[in-house]
Order: sequence, then structure tokens, then C-alpha cells
Amino acid sequence: MNRLALADDNILVPQSYLAQTHHQLGETIPLLITVAEGFAVQADFKIAGVYNYFPTAEPDDTLVIGNLEYVYLLAGAAFPYEVWLRTDPQPYARLGPEQAGKALVDAIQDTGIVAAQAKDARGLIGAEQAKFERVGIFGTLSVGFLAATTMAALALLIYSYASLQDRLYQFGVLRALGLYRRQILSQVTLEYILLIAYSILTGWWIGAAAAELFTPFLRITDVAGVPLPPLIPVIPQDKITNLVLIFALVMLTIEVSVIARALAGRVFNALRIGHQA
Repeated sequence: MNRLALADDNILVPQSYLAQTHHQLGETIPLLITVAEGFAVQADFKIAGVYNYFPTAEPDDTLVIGNLEYVYLLAGAAFPYEVWLRTDPQPYARLGPEQAGKALVDAIQDTGIVAAQAKDARGLIGAEQAKFERVGIFGTLSVGFLAATTMAALALLIYSYASLQDRLYQFGVLRALGLYRRQILSQVTLEYILLIAYSILTGWWIGAAAAELFTPFLRITDVAGVPLPPLIPVIPQDKITNLVLIFALVMLTIEVSVIARALAGRVFNALRIGHQA
């Protein structure tokens, strides 16, 4: 975009356009631009750069990006055009998406600018997110995530309890040799802390890698035609970190409770009864 500011006649073209026409950067090409119905201007423009993706540009379109003021200077007049606005949502936070968009359009009208065809991106996104298809798909994914997490936690707890039951005789021998109960608890707790930490870090890495690989293929749209450009996955590391910390705290608390329950008052009973293979 900075290359457009170096000269009024600079333009950006798709990378595919250079491959098809065999033009090079710095070459000048003639363009016929329709600025209004029945009115067009023709001029030479210089290719200053290329792009692969650009907002509102479909993959099969040959969209040329240039300086609008220069085109209007060639035409000798200003014509209606579109403007993108990045707005602060706080002033309209108390309003709904539809009312907020209308209030923003009214505020623009008060400045003397005529917004003939206003479109509210937040309203469109809110309407898209409210569709039953999207709610159903992401609801299924959320339920699947909770179910998988619960099953994994139960499997770890069952393994831990069964493992402790099998080792009670060994703990009884260690107590008989002079080890304190807190030493045995510390040893077992350390083992399971390392196990939980390894499991959580491995799951964290696998989850982030799977999101990077499969998110670009998750496209939910009811619009016929060429699909959107590949999605760029944005992994919210802060939210993942919070989930990981909460899961680790819950698992650690449950594991400590299981260990304490399994070892409390049963070590010497196991030693007296003997080890049963």
C-alpha cells in the first residue's frame, strides 16, 4: 500500500495477472475505468506491486487497486464511492447490533456525508452467528470437546486409583522400613504432578497444531459460488492458557483427593494381609 503513495498513477494487480499477461513490475498498462454509468476515463498506470488476497476481491476477479483521487482528477469530478470505517463499539454497546448500525448511520448523516448504501459488518456478523446451522455445528463441537475431556479425566482417575491399589503392599513395606507417611504421599504426588503436566502440555500442543491444520477447511456459508480465500487460523493463546490452568487445577485437586483416600489407613492393612498378585 505504501507504493501507491509514491506516485498517483501507481496500481496494485493480482499476482495471477502477471502470470497470465507476462507483465513485470514497473511496466505501464492502459486502463479504461468506468466511474459512473455511461462515463469512463482512460489513462496509463504503472504496476507498482502485486497482492494475493484483498478484502472484497474474489479469487477469480482481476481487481486493480489504485488512487481514487487521481481517477477523479482525470474525470474532472467526484462520484459516489464506498468507504470502510473502523468504529469504536463502546458508544453503542448498550444498543443491539441492528440499532447500533442505524445510530452510526444517523451520526454520519449529521456530518453532511450522504450514506446511500450503508452496511454494518457487526450486524452482519451477529446475524450470521445467530443462524441455527452455525449454532448447531459449534454446539456439537463444544459438546464433543466436553465429552472427550470428561472421558480423558475419568480414564486418568481410574488408572490412578487402580495403580495405587496395586502398589499398596509396596507402600506398606516402605512404611515398615521407616518412611514417613508424608514422604510416601510426596513421592506419589510428585509422580502424578509430572504425569498431569506432561499430559496437559502434550494435549495443549496437539490441540493448537490441529487447529492450525484443520481450521482453514472449516467453512460455513450458504452463499453459492467460489469459496472464500483460505481462512487464516487465529489461535487465542490467552483463552487456551486459562482453560489449561483450570483443567490442571481441577485434575490436581482430584488426584490429590484420590491419592489421600487410597493411602489413608490402608497401607498397613495391605502389609498385614500380604501382597496379592
